[in-house]
Amino acid sequence: MDEEDLPILVDLHSNVYFDDEEGEVVILDRRTLPEKVSEYRCENYEEVAGAIEKMVTQSLGVSPAAGYGVAIAAYKAREKSKTEMKNKISEAVERMKNTRPTQTSLHYLVDEMAEIARERIEGGKDVFKAVRSKAYEWTDHLMNISRKLGKYCSELLDDGDTILTHCYGGPAIFFMGSLAREDGKDIDYYCSETRPYLQGARLTSFALNQGNFDVTLVTDGMPAHCMRKGLIDKFITGADRISLDGGVANKIGTYQISLAAKRHGIPFYAISYTGPDPETPTYRDVEVEKRDPKEVIYFRENRISPEGVNAYYPAFDCTPPELVKGIVTDKGVYSPESVSQYFDR
Repeated sequence: MDEEDLPILVDLHSNVYFDDEEGEVVILDRRTLPEKVSEYRCENYEEVAGAIEKMVTQSLGVSPAAGYGVAIAAYKAREKSKTEMKNKISEAVERMKNTRPTQTSLHYLVDEMAEIARERIEGGKDVFKAVRSKAYEWTDHLMNISRKLGKYCSELLDDGDTILTHCYGGPAIFFMGSLAREDGKDIDYYCSETRPYLQGARLTSFALNQGNFDVTLVTDGMPAHCMRKGLIDKFITGADRISLDGGVANKIGTYQISLAAKRHGIPFYAISYTGPDPETPTYRDVEVEKRDPKEVIYFRENRISPEGVNAYYPAFDCTPPELVKGIVTDKGVYSPESVSQYFDR
């Protein structure tokens, strides 16, 4: 499929970019999808950080947004002294990290951008141009990785398979089906709704529907029933972090679906865009982001529970390795037991 034919969510360059004329970071506002395709414009790095925290973008849109957040910090500081520029970029890097403590790819990127900025500042070279290029190159890298991951996933599928996915797992979820279809396989999808932001209902089904796949939406309480009825062949999601023991940190709800999948003999594969995290020995070591409980109590500014009711919102959960069939990486598919060998290749 040509780039111009990709669903808008799948083309990451359309999801976030730097507007040279206005000096702004432009982010596709995923909160308004699928009803409306709209832009969210940011004039400084704090607004980019706020956009990430407010779920303007999510999944694989987060790290490019953070990269452009560092880029706009460099843009705003381009006329300042070396010391001031260093401080502003350092502030931006730390601010971006704090937006998503669980997602490793964001941290990898902004740390690398901080090093690029440091070298450029010390060498008296154009910092903004260098970090802006890095953000663009990272986005391009993610697109290439997504196709590669999609290819490895497609090879796991059989003709006639129905895939259950949870949350929006990035472009690889789309490429998986697209490349399987090119190989003559007929693939269908089931999407869980994914409370409280309904990414599965609003985003995953939107992208897959634009790709002309047969998509069925189910509520978050239905996967076990669907599995027992024989409606699901494989459970495949993205992953925000993979621990060295093969555990999977992903959107809250993944763990309970993986339990149902294990019970019904359905393999669970997790897609990792960055490979396992060398700083996370086990799934128990993952720092799980706790989000504002109001996000459970409200949906699109409408209260959905009575006054006085409490809420709890861990954004992710961690699936232990014994429930995982395989980790799909840019270097191939690993069993949980062998995922640490990723670094040997």
